[in-house]
Formats: sequence, C-alpha cells, structure tokens
Amino acid sequence: MKIQKLVNLTPHVVDIQSPDEPALIVSLAPSGTVARCAEERESVQGLALGLHHIPATRATYGAVTGLPAPTPGVAYVVSALVLAQCAGRDDVFAPGPAVRNAAGQVVGCLGLSAAPAAAAAMTLGEFRVYIDVVGCLALGGHEWVDPAETARVYARIQAAPGAVERIADALDTAWLSGAQNGGPSGRPALLQEAAALLTGNA
Repeated sequence: MKIQKLVNLTPHVVDIQSPDEPALIVSLAPSGTVARCAEERESVQGLALGLHHIPATRATYGAVTGLPAPTPGVAYVVSALVLAQCAGRDDVFAPGPAVRNAAGQVVGCLGLSAAPAAAAAMTLGEFRVYIDVVGCLALGGHEWVDPAETARVYARIQAAPGAVERIADALDTAWLSGAQNGGPSGRPALLQEAAALLTGNA
C-alpha cells in the first residue's frame, strides 16, 4: 500500500528498522495523539499467599479512542493492544518484533505488524441468540449502545459457538411449543442462560 504519511499514535518514539539488514528506515516521533482502548475490570478470585490475600481483576478491552477514520495515503502506528481491536483495518499497524542492543535494551523494531483480518460474520444461530437477548434486556430497561459492550458480546459468541447454537435451537423449539400451547414455554429460562453466556457470567 502506497502512503504519503505514517502517523505515530503511541507515546513513544518508534524506530523502524529493516528486517533484511540492521538499518534504520524511519524514526517516528509521537504525534501528540495517543490511540487507546477502553478498559473495564471485573474482580475475580484472588490468591492466598500465606496470611496475605492478593486481589485479582480481569481486564476487558473494547472501543478504540484517538484513532482517526481511514484516510487515503495515511497509515497509523498504534500499540499492540490497540491493534488487536482494529481487525480489518489495513491502514493500522503496531511496531514489529523488538530490536535490542547488546545490553538488552529495545532500540527499535523490525518492520511493522499488521492488524488482524476482519472478524468472521456471525452465523444465523449466533444472530438469533444475540437478537433475542438484546430484545429481552431492552424490555428490562437495558440498552446495549456501548461499542465496547457490543465487542464483548461478539467475542463471547465467537468463543462459545457450540453453546450458542444449542441455545438458538432450543429457542426455536420454545417458540414452536409456545405457539401451540398459548405461551412462550421455556423461553425466559433460555434467555437468562443466553444472557449469561453472552455477557460473560456463564
């Protein structure tokens, strides 16, 4: 891809070296804008070390801030963490493998790392469960408008395809049973199970 400008959206100088020979290609000073990921943390079971308790949390990363929309002729360098959230963006890169000096200090990177390929589309079963759960939560006063929340839901769906398909089939069965017997038989329990699966509380 031919570009006219390479913008450093990290807080550090990025010295890009050639993978073929130890030669500096370009040194990118920070642009002044830093692309970051939204972060949320949940408490998980900690560790007991003798008489001490060490708390632990689990981080979930979502929407990226500070990253401009694609612009012809412009590419961006971001952190590896941000790059992981930029699937499908062919204009976003992170520093490649680190180059170290004799003292072990990082003095540059070998080329750049490309963003992950675009995420696979949801299957029909995954879509049915997603729509059912979103509808159920919306009726309960919840609104999923946060891009980070949507990203987390998609990640949960992709991580548990078998469970999602099973719930989707069961929802269909519940609908048919409800239509024949005058009510949505079994549907509330299935929606609770699906909601727990998709929101990470399964």
